[in-house]
Amino acid sequence: SGLVLSPAMLQALELALVDTAPPQGVLSDKDLRRANVSAKGFIIERLCLTEANLHRVASSCIQHLNLNLPPVQQVEPIRFVFREMSEVVAKIKTMSDKKGPVCLHCIPLLWNFRNIDALQIYTDGKQSLIIGT
Repeated sequence: SGLVLSPAMLQALELALVDTAPPQGVLSDKDLRRANVSAKGFIIERLCLTEANLHRVASSCIQHLNLNLPPVQQVEPIRFVFREMSEVVAKIKTMSDKKGPVCLHCIPLLWNFRNIDALQIYTDGKQSLIIGT
């Protein structure tokens, strides 16, 4: 029947969809023309939220704001998915003892989260950059 009734399997699928870019073939012209608006938006969002693209945005912001943060490509990002902002706050609190620069890429698990598509946090303990995209 194609139904997945296991909560664990549904959660694993949800995490995989949010945490990875769509497969290369998903964006063929034929598929995009047939896809509904929500599906197109989701596919494009997943492509934009890759680590390389998030790093590119942060690098540009750091340069334009003349911040003295380490190059973002030199900091291993911690990709973190959340349902509520309180989870992001809790994650930040656990990072407070970490030495050296920190890079958090926070991605909402809710497909219709209207506030942001991603929250990027970069800090070296002295300066911080927070980007909501």
